[in-house]
Amino acid sequence: MSNEINKSVVKLLVERDKFEELYNEAKEALQEIKQRMYAIGAPLNDNNLKFNKDQLRWLVKIANICNTII
Repeated sequence: MSNEINKSVVKLLVERDKFEELYNEAKEALQEIKQRMYAIGAPLNDNNLKFNKDQLRWLVKIANICNTII
């Protein structure tokens, strides 16, 4: 391979690694968000924030969206 092709391949690999790192960071953030939402209405939780059933359903919808991404 020519030197130019080698540089292009290396550049693509570096870029792929950056996107993989960003994806992993986003995945961790979504998992944290999801855990916090489920903790709000967990059966053994006191629901200190006083979320009602409609609000909890809304949070479950957001959690489901998070599940489709991760």
